Amino acid sequence: MRRFVSLLFFLPVVLGACNSDEPTVPPLPAQVQERPVVKVFGPDDHVHLTCQPNACTPSELRASAVTLAGAAGVRYRLGPAFFTEAQVASASPAPSDDPTVWVVDLTLDADGTKGLETATKEALRQSPAGKVAAVVDGKVVSAPVVQAVIDSGRVELSGFTQQQAQDLADRLNA
Repeated sequence: MRRFVSLLFFLPVVLGACNSDEPTVPPLPAQVQERPVVKVFGPDDHVHLTCQPNACTPSELRASAVTLAGAAGVRYRLGPAFFTEAQVASASPAPSDDPTVWVVDLTLDADGTKGLETATKEALRQSPAGKVAAVVDGKVVSAPVVQAVIDSGRVELSGFTQQQAQDLADRLNA
């Protein structure tokens, strides 16, 4: 069984390296959003997810309210997106202070910048201060407490390997 699994892993790599006239299938466009956090559920809470991470359809993520998975079994009920990948003007991978963690720096267009500014102002009006969730391909990758209005149109998504950060930036810039 072990040889079979190893062969399956190795086979796509070999096949991908073969020269072929067949068209290659491009990677799916990245689905990136920022949304306000409405409620946080623990791993023991029985909450139905809108969709599974990396398997969300664009129509599922267009819903005004979604429940998505985060790290360690945490689930988030989220409000309407205040920006999506459509408002990302550019994306670039960069190393963080921790050499094992990479980030993707996003620059938003005017609509995305306005949405982010409005959402962070609203989060600061909440008591305690509200959270916003960064969603990548249907998974909450971070949900920090908002500490200031963000009006620069610049966002940093963190927690990636170097290759993941490069792949996400490439998909967003495609």
